[in-house]
Amino acid sequence: FREITGTMFKRIPLSDIAIPIAIIALLALSLSSSASSVPTAFTENKGQIHDQFRKPNMEVLFLLNGAEMNVQLRQDGFAYDTYSVEEGEGSTDFMESARSADLRERPVLDPTPTIYRFHRIDVHFVNGNTDAEIIADGRTEEHTNYYTDVTGEAGVTSVHSFATITYRNVWPNIDVRFNSGEDGFKYDVVVRPGGDLNDARFSVEGATIHESLKGRLVFTWDDGTLDESIPESWVDQGRRKSHVQARYVVHTDGTFGFAVEEGPEG
Repeated sequence: FREITGTMFKRIPLSDIAIPIAIIALLALSLSSSASSVPTAFTENKGQIHDQFRKPNMEVLFLLNGAEMNVQLRQDGFAYDTYSVEEGEGSTDFMESARSADLRERPVLDPTPTIYRFHRIDVHFVNGNTDAEIIADGRTEEHTNYYTDVTGEAGVTSVHSFATITYRNVWPNIDVRFNSGEDGFKYDVVVRPGGDLNDARFSVEGATIHESLKGRLVFTWDDGTLDESIPESWVDQGRRKSHVQARYVVHTDGTFGFAVEEGPEG
């Protein structure tokens, strides 16, 4: 035992406690500040989500739409889909001219085309259980029906969204829980008794990663960057939660994981 400011602490094995590590992903681009742009729920994929060839893409299990970034949840991990729009030169003038011009008498010149930039970053569970149980919680009361060229005339109906998606036992006694709310997207790594935090490891495709001087995990690619941070982590001891320090660990093989100080008990 050691005494700090009158409180008794002792070091306890991490394998004997549950350690939720809250991680929030922050996109380092100019995000809209309007409330309507904040992603609020993960939409289930019942066949309405398609790929670039307009074919149903069932590899995406849930989709979170946000301002300049979507998040795809897949069986073996998740993906950040970043996008930005660069308005072509003269686009605003073109729209104003089109509104006021008599198009029957004179043409309105086309503006420089708008440029859309897309980039996807895949984050995979390293040696994770690809048959992990997936639990969806916080279902919205409302639902959406889709009738598109992808769904066909029958459509895809009664599509619901969820606030939380949990992948149970991705690694032995370790869950990954995806959340969406007023603060945006985040994911938790929950180590239950018997789990080893060292097993929780992720690989990245579509970006290089490094840890910043401020302790953030930075994803970098040609057109941009994305930051993840760890706002808090704690030891759950029944009715009490004791905060602990968590940090990213970037391994030499390009994967990343986490490390924490052993938690207090008092």
